[in-house]
Amino acid sequence: MPRPSRDPDDHQHLAGDSHGSAPGARGKAHALIDWWFRDRRTGRLVFVQLPNVPILLWLSTVLARRFVETGSGAWTLLGWASSVLLGWWAIDELVRGVNPSRRLLGLVVLVVVIVGVLERLT
Repeated sequence: MPRPSRDPDDHQHLAGDSHGSAPGARGKAHALIDWWFRDRRTGRLVFVQLPNVPILLWLSTVLARRFVETGSGAWTLLGWASSVLLGWWAIDELVRGVNPSRRLLGLVVLVVVIVGVLERLT
């Protein structure tokens, strides 16, 4: 079976090969994994990535928050900074994620961040 196209708009590999025959269950699973996890620019499968600036800054606020007094102004400020940074990361993944799984992860995390912010405000 030929390798699936790396063109994100070409979904022919999900329906069958170029001769019109339907792929078997294994071929469908392979095509789905390819579509879901393959980086559209490099063609490599991407399950995890090296952390980027927003997620590293978020992690630093989470860690710093452990060393300040709970309920203090610094603790509150770090909590809000944490939400902003995680929201920044989530929007970046949603907009620029290298594959659908990364974009979905960004969407899920963004929803969690928004719910958390709304709970803090009420």
